[in-house]
Amino acid sequence: MSFAEIRDEVAKLSREERLDLQAYLMVLAHQEDPEYLAELDRRMERMDRGEKVTAAEFEAMHQKLIAEGR
Repeated sequence: MSFAEIRDEVAKLSREERLDLQAYLMVLAHQEDPEYLAELDRRMERMDRGEKVTAAEFEAMHQKLIAEGR
């Protein structure tokens, strides 16, 4: 299937399906990104050492990222 064919098919998807596809493509991109994987390892190591955030702290970080458009 060519890129043009894929693009045409994606245009037919619902908004929700396009958002799901976007998330899937980001997962694929992250799986191939050594910097992302290294950062993920660093974060997991911090959590293993007990450096965690509360639900309230997480919510505040999440809201900040939304406000920044990320």
